[in-house]
Amino acid sequence: MKRHAARVADLLNPAAVLLPAANVIMQLSLPGVGYGVLESPVDSGNVYKHPFKRARSTGTYLAVATIGTESDRELIRAAVDTAHRQVRSTASSPVSYNAFDPALQLWVAACLYRYFVDQHEFLHGPLDEATADAVYLDAKRLGTTLQVREGMWPPDRVAFDDYWKRSLEDLRIDPPVREHLHGVATMAFLPRPLHALAGSFNLFATTGFLAPEFRTMMRFEWSESQQRRFEWLLAALRPDALEVSDRTTLRWTGAWAREHGVPAVMVSHESVTALLKLTRLGPGRLRPALSRGVADWLNRRTARAYHRIICTTGWAAAEFGRIAADDRRICVVRHLCPFS
Repeated sequence: MKRHAARVADLLNPAAVLLPAANVIMQLSLPGVGYGVLESPVDSGNVYKHPFKRARSTGTYLAVATIGTESDRELIRAAVDTAHRQVRSTASSPVSYNAFDPALQLWVAACLYRYFVDQHEFLHGPLDEATADAVYLDAKRLGTTLQVREGMWPPDRVAFDDYWKRSLEDLRIDPPVREHLHGVATMAFLPRPLHALAGSFNLFATTGFLAPEFRTMMRFEWSESQQRRFEWLLAALRPDALEVSDRTTLRWTGAWAREHGVPAVMVSHESVTALLKLTRLGPGRLRPALSRGVADWLNRRTARAYHRIICTTGWAAAEFGRIAADDRRICVVRHLCPFS
């Protein structure tokens, strides 16, 4: 399936939940990054001490870098810079590093770009050329949000592949960094019950998502039977149907499902017109005519996005009837409703 996307954020899918540890291994395989994280005095960013805060901080950075405004990026840059000022090598460090080093940040940004592309390719295969080019150009903000200069980001995907291949020669994972990363892969930072439940599974998924060269550096073994089980996991992550009962905040999922070729059904209970009449606009409420107009606009978009609309109430059915929606795709609960 080919997906039409223009931004790296458009590539997010269920694999995003299982890919982080593999991507962290890739990032920390560059010694300057690996030892910078391992020796960092910034406790608030230590995944072993504050795992949920660390996940939230990383997620915030990715969201701001990919879909935020320039002012948003300035704010996140200031916050990250505050932490990075403390991350510098000392006389006892095995390698020299500085968190403000644009070369180190470029490698991290390149890995983050691979994080988005990998999750799509593992589930849906390669992007078409035009989409891949658009996504790649958008991805440079993963680095330029911090100290990576515009001219440092490889100009196109061919140049990026060349940069990636050259960078592989500089990678290594020393025992202290490997021990740290093994704990990340097994979720050793979680409380004992969660670690026991999720650790071995996350290690399996992490190993599956890693390219052979990174598995070798981590000394992870991988067999043909494990690969088959991993492919079953990928198949389970590919959604085959979507059912939504929220006609407002989750309405966007219909367009996502249609774009991905996933059959989607909206179960409609309430009247959007009635809900909008309760909406306050300044000191008063929306006027009935405006509520009706907005509801009709939302319902037309919903009808176009979803493969089937199931109306469980008369007033929900009346709303879709009012906009002359395709009767073949709108059905009332008392009727037999085909989903094929």
